Amino acid sequence: MKIPGKRTLLIVLPFFVLLTAVTYYHKNLIQSFNVRKLVAAGLDDRIVPHQINDLDRLKAVIGDDVLSFEIDVSIFTVEGRTEFRVGHGAPDPNSPFLVNYLEATRWRVLKKLWLDVKNLDDDNIDSATAALERLDTRYGIRQIAIIESSMTDSGFDKIAARGFHTSYYLPTRELLAISAGSEPEKTAEAAKLAEQLKRQSVSAVSFDLRLYSFVKDYLEPLLDTSAVYHVWESVKLWEWGALDDLTTSDYYRDPRVKTILVRYWGPG
Repeated sequence: MKIPGKRTLLIVLPFFVLLTAVTYYHKNLIQSFNVRKLVAAGLDDRIVPHQINDLDRLKAVIGDDVLSFEIDVSIFTVEGRTEFRVGHGAPDPNSPFLVNYLEATRWRVLKKLWLDVKNLDDDNIDSATAALERLDTRYGIRQIAIIESSMTDSGFDKIAARGFHTSYYLPTRELLAISAGSEPEKTAEAAKLAEQLKRQSVSAVSFDLRLYSFVKDYLEPLLDTSAVYHVWESVKLWEWGALDDLTTSDYYRDPRVKTILVRYWGPG
C-alpha cells in the first residue's frame, strides 16, 4: 500500500476537515429547525429523544427546550445503598449515577422521563422500588416517569402498586420471529403476553415499531382499553422532513401511542 506523501496530505486533510465541519453544521441546522417546530407544537412530551445517556447530550437536549428524554439505567446496591446508574450496554457499577442527570435538569420542569431499566428482577425489585421512591421525593418523578423493563415475573407489579407508570418491553427478536410464523403461533404468543401483562398490572407495552402490526392485530384485542404504547423509530431529527414523515404515519395517529422515541444529534 502506497503511503500518501506530505503534499497529498496537505491537500486532502483540509478537505476532510472542511467536509466534517460542513456536515456537523448542516445536521445541527436541520435538527435545530425540527426541534423548534417540535417544541412550538407542544409535541416534546410525545416525540422524545432516545438514549440520552451522556450528560453533555442531556444538557444539549434541555438547552434546546426539549423537556422529555429516554435514559438507559441499571440498578446496583453498593454498601447497602441502592442506586440507578446510567448506561446502555451491560450493567456497569462504575457508570454515572442517574441522580446526577436529574440534578442537572432540576432547574427545568420535565414533561416525561423514560427509564429503560436493564437489569430489573425479583432479587432487586424491592430495592429498585425504594430507590424510585427516594428519587420521587427529591425530584418529583412519579407523575412523569415511564419505568420500562423486560422483567417477566409478576413482581414488576410492585412498582405499579406505588403509583409509577410501568411498561413491559416486548422482546424484539423473539416477536419478529413469531410474527413471521403461523396464525396459531401468533395467537398463542399474544394470549401468553396478555396474561403476563395482567399479572404485572402494567400500564403500557413498549416496542420496536416493526412489531406494530403484531401488537395491533393480535395483542391489542386482549388488552385492557386503558393500556397504551411507547415505541421507538429510526427517525433522525437531523434529517429534513423527519417530523413530516412521522406525523403523517399510522402509528402517530394511533391514540394508544403515547411516546415515540427518535434519534437526536448531539455530543456524547
